[in-house]
Parts: sequence; C-alpha cells; structure tokens
Amino acid sequence: GKGKGKGAAASGAPAAEGDAEAESKEDAPGVQAAEGEDSESGSESEDDEFKPDPAFGAKWEPVFGDKIEVQVKDEGWEGSWYAAEVRKVRGARAHVRYADLMEEYDSRKHLESWVDSSDLRPQPHEAKPSDFERKLAVGAPVQFQLNDGWWEVRVVSVKKGRAGFTVGSHLYAERHETTVAKLRPDWEWHGNHWVEGSSRKRFDKKGEVLEGLALPRRVKKDDSDDEIKAEAEAA
Repeated sequence: GKGKGKGAAASGAPAAEGDAEAESKEDAPGVQAAEGEDSESGSESEDDEFKPDPAFGAKWEPVFGDKIEVQVKDEGWEGSWYAAEVRKVRGARAHVRYADLMEEYDSRKHLESWVDSSDLRPQPHEAKPSDFERKLAVGAPVQFQLNDGWWEVRVVSVKKGRAGFTVGSHLYAERHETTVAKLRPDWEWHGNHWVEGSSRKRFDKKGEVLEGLALPRRVKKDDSDDEIKAEAEAA
C-alpha cells in the first residue's frame, strides 16, 4: 500500500497549473471548479462542527499576504496540510504560493495554484500546550511533520520514558517512528478559533486559551481505533 507521504515523494508536488491565471479544473490540489467559479465544496457545505463561535468574533477570511495552511486532497496527499501564502482572492477561491513545495520541473520555483478558500486556514501558532507531551497516549490524534507538511495521524505506540512514538493513519499502510519534536496537536480550525483535537480545548489565533471546551467530534477523522488497539496489545 502507499505509505504516508509516498505520493508526495513520488510526484514531487501536487498537481498545479503552469500559468497562475489558467482556468484548468486540474490545476491545483483539491480544485473542483475553474478559477472564478463558485465551488460546491466552499463555505456553503462546510461541516457544521467547524462553524465559528459568534462569541469569538467574525469568521476569518483569507486576504492577500496571509500566511496560511492548505488542506491537500490529491490522491496520496489526503490528510495533509502545507504552509503557503495567499497571493490573490477571487470569490470563494484563492491563489496561493506554497512555502516548501517546489515546481516539479523547476526546483527553484515555488509551486503556486488556485484552491477553494474552504481548504485554507491560518497557520497554527507554533507553541504547543504545556501538557501536550505528557498527554500523548495510544490512540491520541496528532499531526506529524513529514515531507515538508503536517499529516493527520494517531499515536500507535509510546516508547518507555516517552523517548519516541509510533504514528500512523488508516489512510496509509506505513507506520513512522518519531519524536515529540515532529509532532504537534491535532489542530482543528473552527472559523475564528482553534480546537485541540484531543483535549477539545479552544484557543484564539495567537494561542491564548479561550473559555469552555468544544463538543466532541461526531465523526472521527480516523476509523482505525481497532487496528491501533490490536497493535498496542501485540507490542
């Protein structure tokens, strides 16, 4: 089976247009409509669970110059987030320049593409919650740094003394050995605030803790709980 990040490593980068103004339906990761068209995967179909809380202000919308992350949906890239900068916004779509993904045929040029604004979010604050490492346990949702992006995974095993962790996802056959340095909370963007996937604590864009907890997810991101439990028991 395809390992996490193997699609990225094999192709060099998600599909993207050769011309920033091109209106190809296949010019960018996850794009379902041509530039300037309304996409059905935009804010109208946004999951109710990720709607903003009016108590925390207006919903965030991308603007020129924003440092953001893009949810890549191409085959072999599912469950990944890549840093980028907004270069242009048109309706429900944005033109972005990736920070660490380069053009397949010109490694000196940053990849650029049009994406649905619903697949964008601000870059999470770098500081991790003070109890992040202490609460890492088998089955915990986290994000793992691999191939210049962050991938949604779960903890499969924890080494003695927390010297290392094994992570994996039901989307990919491989497991990865890593340290806490390459892990971060399973950040969810709820329109105007962050939710830490495991604790359900809420944070503002700057990383300050907000009052109250988010409701539990209705649908789990990763349905491999039984597989992870079996691996843990066999360890």
